Amino acid sequence: MKPLTFLGLFALTLTYSRGAWLAGIVAIVVAVGSRRARWMIVGFGGAVAALLAPSIAERLSPGTLTENVRLDIWERALVVIADNPLLGVGVQNFPYAAADTILPNTADAPPHAHSLLLATASEIGVAAA
Repeated sequence: MKPLTFLGLFALTLTYSRGAWLAGIVAIVVAVGSRRARWMIVGFGGAVAALLAPSIAERLSPGTLTENVRLDIWERALVVIADNPLLGVGVQNFPYAAADTILPNTADAPPHAHSLLLATASEIGVAAA
């Protein structure tokens, strides 16, 4: 069981998901009963974090490229919704409606709205969302 625990912690670290990291910390604290086991897990997590510290720090810093791009995409989704509030633009047609929003470092339009609510409202209308 111990190798699977360490493998799970390592995989959790590689997700780069802040929500998953917080949930993992809470799960570890709740699941581990003895202090010795808790410190072993915290020590291993700290070692993995130290190895990945530069990428973790970059991921946790505010104003990362991902956040800025998502805000642009959400803004474009709101414009698409305002232009087509009743029926939307059609299922899976958001990339075509948002074609004038170009993602940085690519020549591509966003493939989706990065929000289930905005995607639904922009593709099939506000009433469906």
